[in-house]
Amino acid sequence: MQRRLPEPFGDLRRVRPASYENIFALKGGEIADKATPQKNFRPNMHKKQQNMQSLRKLVVLSAFLVSTGLVIAIPAQAEECKQIHAQVVVVQTTTNCDSPVNLCTEGTIDGNQGLHGTTFFRADSLADGPSTAPDASSTISYSGVLHITTDYGTLTSRDVGILNQSADTPTGGFASAFGLVLEGTGRYAGATGSFFAGAKTIDGQFVTTVFTGEFCFP
Repeated sequence: MQRRLPEPFGDLRRVRPASYENIFALKGGEIADKATPQKNFRPNMHKKQQNMQSLRKLVVLSAFLVSTGLVIAIPAQAEECKQIHAQVVVVQTTTNCDSPVNLCTEGTIDGNQGLHGTTFFRADSLADGPSTAPDASSTISYSGVLHITTDYGTLTSRDVGILNQSADTPTGGFASAFGLVLEGTGRYAGATGSFFAGAKTIDGQFVTTVFTGEFCFP
């Protein structure tokens, strides 16, 4: 006896002619429709097989992407870097100066990228300048923290520089420094960058003739 598959699949290999014996019957020379022919499931099964193959491919592709990190990898947002330039005018001050080497300055800054405001510098270390520098006995090197306050936020940087303190020599009053941005608030939150400054003492004020660099914003 031939084993039959359970319904609703029936015999998927072929439709036996005998299966039509109960569908049509001769009666008085006429064909009487006694039942509705059973549907052939081959097209549906073929579609199911295609869907299963597509599902397997999707699962394999997903597993590959996860294993290689391509699914969860999110490209980092590029920083926007801007060239900055400004003029800074400062004077030495003792107001609110808690410098361990008694050197603070305060003043104003006027530049691009919103750099319009005030400055306060606090030196925290001093050292003699190079022994072969012009006016070596009057030349010092220094490092400290510069705070810039604007309407858009604040910037804090670590400054390192060299200064000729003499007043009556050809190089007297010259200074140069470079700074590294440490942190910021407001518009400058998360900012990074560096700058260079060159200055000359004019009538008791340090006036920068060069203040340039690059700030990058997240």
